Amino acid sequence: MDFYLSIEGTDENKESAYQPEVDAADLTPPRRRTPVVFWAPPLDFLFLQHWDAAPRRRAAEKSPKIGAAAAENLSASTSGTNSTRGDGGALTHSQAVNRLKLSGVKVDSKCSDRNNPECTSLAGVKVTTINGLQKLKRQSSCPIVVVGGTETGHVNRTKKAHWNGYKADIKPNKCINSYIRKKFKAIGNRSDDGAPQFRSPAKNIYAGESDKWDILYV
Repeated sequence: MDFYLSIEGTDENKESAYQPEVDAADLTPPRRRTPVVFWAPPLDFLFLQHWDAAPRRRAAEKSPKIGAAAAENLSASTSGTNSTRGDGGALTHSQAVNRLKLSGVKVDSKCSDRNNPECTSLAGVKVTTINGLQKLKRQSSCPIVVVGGTETGHVNRTKKAHWNGYKADIKPNKCINSYIRKKFKAIGNRSDDGAPQFRSPAKNIYAGESDKWDILYV
């Protein structure tokens, strides 16, 4: 059997009787929270960093190792300055030979004693002289063989002489003979021995002696 309890009263009592209870905490305004932002690099940035570094690593791993002398002279050749110079912009014999060798210029030398006239020495040769020989080889594509340098025994007409590193002698051949005569300006014969002279655009003087070209690099 079901029993029902009836509660009578005013409307105000009825409303208060059925008023749901509200917790005081629910009436507190919500606190504003500061958003926390985390930054991460975009994927394309990470990809570019990896892509840029990878070729450098591979190039470093594959770089051939060269001798100290070759590296030293190659650095001097490519930079346009001489990092291995001796006194006053001059090179030692071995430095000069190594630099010429890298350019394909040969040196006919059985000894390097500059006090022995039988030797072909480049001890004390000027950097400009070596640079001039390298340029001649590069522009002419002719065989270049050095047969005279700073050793004693040459005629020293001025201070810019063999002994002081300003001159070099090279072997004549059909290729280089034609190149000098066609590319450089004839300026007459030398007064003391009659050797025909030719001047390059860089003002260097090529004198054609009977068995060699005597070159002055200014």
